[in-house]
Amino acid sequence: IQITEILKPKTIFKDQWPKQRVVKLKKGIHYIVARPEPNTENENSALFTWFPVASEDNLQKIIVLQIMGDILRESCFDQLRTKEQLGYIVWSGSRNFCGLEGYRVTIQSSVKDPVYLNSRVEAFLEDSEKNLAAMSNEQFSKYVNARIVILLEKEHTLKELHLNLWQEIGDWKYNFVRFRKLADLAKNVTLEETRKFFSDYVYDKKTRRKISSMVFGNNHTQQQKEQLSLLPPQTTQFIDDETLFKSSLPLYPVC
Repeated sequence: IQITEILKPKTIFKDQWPKQRVVKLKKGIHYIVARPEPNTENENSALFTWFPVASEDNLQKIIVLQIMGDILRESCFDQLRTKEQLGYIVWSGSRNFCGLEGYRVTIQSSVKDPVYLNSRVEAFLEDSEKNLAAMSNEQFSKYVNARIVILLEKEHTLKELHLNLWQEIGDWKYNFVRFRKLADLAKNVTLEETRKFFSDYVYDKKTRRKISSMVFGNNHTQQQKEQLSLLPPQTTQFIDDETLFKSSLPLYPVC
């Protein structure tokens, strides 16, 4: 009480609360942040690639993104980790940044540089387009049903319940039945819809949005400039000044 009497704070209205905003990338451009690994003794390079899709409130697109991610996850790991042995860490799936959902692929490798890793991700996406085209409705239904089971699974601990509820409160969303709504929407997602979604947001280089973080470990630092020069200049934009980059693009609406 004494502190408030001394400071005499004023009420901050909701529309005055600070809001996190995300820049809206241009379609058809591959934005890249390339850096050498700060630890000169670290031999690992890394690639983080993200394809933005939609606000987390757009549940229709989010459920298609999740199902698509489920379909690609096993084949991504099998191809890039098991068969090509690019690195110990190979992750893929949906990822949320400040309320914006998208599809991501992460690879850490001591044997290949990030530009090569990016080329293998593109090759994987090309294979995935063919696999989706050949997929039957019966196969697709198995992924849909599996996603519904995951969404409707009850929390196993009080901590899990707390985290799920607090996530909604912390994001000012208060959609405490989000998973249930997603499960209901999943029942009507079609294979053709998922194919088009994959093409529009992840595969088609003309319609997708893409940004990558490339970290060059000490095994590949010397080749960084040479390797980056191999990327197509017409569709590649390097981010050297992050502040200037963010100020040059429009922002997504406030979520």
